[in-house]
Amino acid sequence: MEIIKSSQIQLVKHYRGLLKLVFAFALSALILYEGHEQIQSIHPATTLHTMRSIPLLSIGRFFILGIIASVSMVLYDVFGMKAFQFDIEKKQLFSISFLSNSLNTLLGFGGLTGLQSNHYC
Repeated sequence: MEIIKSSQIQLVKHYRGLLKLVFAFALSALILYEGHEQIQSIHPATTLHTMRSIPLLSIGRFFILGIIASVSMVLYDVFGMKAFQFDIEKKQLFSISFLSNSLNTLLGFGGLTGLQSNHYC
């Protein structure tokens, strides 16, 4: 029994890199598949009509709230860097953190998923 368990562990260790690659590929394929379906379900004319009906003040509020949310994530990264005692320039940390958090939100299809769920409700 011990020999089988030991050989299984060795096998997993040997193929760890390959398993990570396969997992990353499968996850990327799933995200692209779901994102493609979400994007195809958007009707440009309806979207433009809806966006034009939103008051400019509300758009400004959403923009400001989005900036506040992104800056709060930057602060999370700043505290993390201090906790792990990394030495990085504040300006560089802010730009990297802001960009990575914004791209993570965009590529996570957060807005598209919310739009789609509102469509079905």
